[in-house]
Amino acid sequence: MMEDLSLGEEIAQLREQGYDVFDLHGHSRYSDGDRTPEQMVRYAHDLGLSGIAITDHDGIKGYERARAEAEKYNDGFIVVPGEEVSSEKGHILAYGVSQKVLGGLSLEETTSLIHEQGGVAVAAHPYSTLGTGDPLSFEELSDRQFSLLDGVETYNGSVLWPKDANEKAEKLAETYGLAKIGGSDAHTRWAQGLGLTITEDVNDVEGLLEAIREGRTDSVKAAVNDRTSIKVRKYAEYFIGGIPRGIRYLWTAFRERFIDPEENEEHP
Repeated sequence: MMEDLSLGEEIAQLREQGYDVFDLHGHSRYSDGDRTPEQMVRYAHDLGLSGIAITDHDGIKGYERARAEAEKYNDGFIVVPGEEVSSEKGHILAYGVSQKVLGGLSLEETTSLIHEQGGVAVAAHPYSTLGTGDPLSFEELSDRQFSLLDGVETYNGSVLWPKDANEKAEKLAETYGLAKIGGSDAHTRWAQGLGLTITEDVNDVEGLLEAIREGRTDSVKAAVNDRTSIKVRKYAEYFIGGIPRGIRYLWTAFRERFIDPEENEEHP
């Protein structure tokens, strides 16, 4: 039974079935996570993942450090350049970007900037009202605006409420023919890998981006998410752990704006 396996064993079974397995949503100390990019890569590699995306809020500074760490393994572990962009309509996961996409822009401007860099735009944790940040507001989108997206995060491992938010997101992706993406939205070590993206025959970043564009990805809920201990940790992390995370995020924003403003312009 999958629910009796460890997370690493679950991932190993998926790999044995021929899938490439990724966690495409996670945060480092460059935004409101509690670990360095190197620590995130090491733990993801230990879990047996094919790769990860570090998607810090409105920034991509962790990418180069994460990629350098992954290159030490020399076994094909993939680090996807990513960012969680705060658009006017909510959060957009940008994959494959080489320059920071500014927050606060319209959905049209945000997706255009992502696509101009050869990246893909994925709606982050739609319908979630507890456990995550600002979800993309689908109620206000037109069919034309939906066509600007490449995918939907149909399983987010940090969603707490409503309980059917991920199921609604999956139906939305199916309705509009968008790729299905899974991610943990991890801010801590224990949460990493609790939401997964699976695909096949992906050997590099461009291969994964192409799989997303072609809708050849699917999201997977790790069975360990159903364990009471995991559920308790999620609520504790949100209501208690969110306090130091928020302080860390505010300090990062303050430092980038007033102490080291020139670093805010850097990109991989």
